[in-house]
Amino acid sequence: MRLTKKQEHRIAKYLSDVGRYLGDLPDDDRDRAIGQLKARLGRELRQFGADEIQDAQVDTALANCGSPAQQAARLLAGRAPAGYSFLAWPDRVWLGVVGGLARQLGVEPGPARFIVVLLGLVPPLLPLLLIVYLVAYFVAYYSGRARDLPGIKLGAVVRSALTAIVSSVALFFGAKLLFLFIGHVYLRFMGDALVVEGRWGWLLAHDKSLFVWALVLLGPLSILCALPVQDAWRDTLRKTTQAGLALYAMAVALGIACVLVGVVLNVVAELTGGSGVDALRSLL
Repeated sequence: MRLTKKQEHRIAKYLSDVGRYLGDLPDDDRDRAIGQLKARLGRELRQFGADEIQDAQVDTALANCGSPAQQAARLLAGRAPAGYSFLAWPDRVWLGVVGGLARQLGVEPGPARFIVVLLGLVPPLLPLLLIVYLVAYFVAYYSGRARDLPGIKLGAVVRSALTAIVSSVALFFGAKLLFLFIGHVYLRFMGDALVVEGRWGWLLAHDKSLFVWALVLLGPLSILCALPVQDAWRDTLRKTTQAGLALYAMAVALGIACVLVGVVLNVVAELTGGSGVDALRSLL
């Protein structure tokens, strides 16, 4: 890769301008940051794969790094090593959102992550935190502040989200249709509307809230596991999503079984005039 004198002067001036904005850094730290930034520019230029670099390619590489003031601000915010963007830190756990925000605010990422985990243990806050996390990631990614991360595979994200959402919707409306069918059969043969009371009809009373919880938890998780999270967490998040969907399916199945038991109790009560239903309930 060969550069002309004009191009070398252009890059040297850019590095010098960045160095002027780094006046608060010690000399050693400033020299180290400039050296890393210079290495990053070299990587940007080598991506063009040409022996002779064009002026427009130099302009593109410098634009990718941002203006000297912007680059210096990133270096000063948490002493970020050159070459790492807002989210692309080597110590990121999931997508780097909490670590990036912590460094922007000048605090250590470790305690910030611990606080977020504690907040996530509060059930009403967990789906909100997941949604805010994803929104912050997408804003940073599409604003160009996550350029050093692997690209988002939108097809995989859409498939993963649709799998969780469609499965939850199918379970919810499938149970609804089954209850309607059971009610219709009961009305036809028993002559009265089906009423399942007490503990046997808990799913009829809480199916909407259970469905909403499934959506607000499994939806964000399904999107998260399809994004470029760290390899150590990708399978864990995918299995967590699958386990959550399985738990929702088990809850729906248990609710349906309880309703069927309630139906049997109602039929026995109608046929025996209530004499045999007490004995059956005592067994259950």
